[in-house]
Amino acid sequence: MKINKINGMKVITLDAYTLGEVVGGHFNPETWEITNLDLKLSKEANEKLGYIKPKIEIGLKKPKLSTSIILCLPVSYVKSMGSVMTLTENLEAFKDLKVCQE
Repeated sequence: MKINKINGMKVITLDAYTLGEVVGGHFNPETWEITNLDLKLSKEANEKLGYIKPKIEIGLKKPKLSTSIILCLPVSYVKSMGSVMTLTENLEAFKDLKVCQE
């Protein structure tokens, strides 16, 4: 499967909850292995898991407004991929994932 095909792919937990969608990823440049996926958390999943939305960053350049939570999803959680990506765990297992930094 080509890497660009996973961008926008819906991500479903083991208990059939839509966690969000893939919006990017990270790889290890030494091994060329994909290590994490950037997961844009759905509004419903965010409400269930209790993540806090980021605030506006104001600096010397344009303010940056982020309205979504982007989590770093380790690829070890991926069970299968087809038209959607299915994970190995139920929704509650993802309440402590770290928020990705740009």
